Amino acid sequence: MESVTVNEIVKEGDILHPESRITLKVLDTPGHSAGHISYVYEEEGVVFSGDAIPDTKDFPIFVNEKLSEMSIEKMEKLDQIRYCCPAWDRVYEADEWKEILRDSREYLQKLKRSVQQIEQNCDMDSEERKIKMLGEFMGWKNMDVNPLFKKSIEACKE
Repeated sequence: MESVTVNEIVKEGDILHPESRITLKVLDTPGHSAGHISYVYEEEGVVFSGDAIPDTKDFPIFVNEKLSEMSIEKMEKLDQIRYCCPAWDRVYEADEWKEILRDSREYLQKLKRSVQQIEQNCDMDSEERKIKMLGEFMGWKNMDVNPLFKKSIEACKE
């Protein structure tokens, strides 16, 4: 696999014009990764959210739980959005998207509460055992061997 070259560094509020009559506004949406960004296609009312919003049908992958929640809040405040295109699924209409944002926030909060509860109640157990219990509690199998899940759990402890 060949590396790509970054030819332009963008930040919150930057406006890109990849073609005439296409305006993309940059939104900082960290949490999934430190430098995660999303784009708003202003003319059509479309947000390309990438992995900023956790998929509630799968285990969440993020490096910072607080920033993930802040990114959800930022998405909730976007008005004039007609469609959302996340990386993990299909295109969603605005009403569906608002529901997904709410569900994703609740999902992150449930995971964080569960991590805190297991940390408090099982402090003598090994980290592997805690992660296994958490995965089972959330309905996910074999999460104790998944390094991405482990990173998300660590992010909930911060």
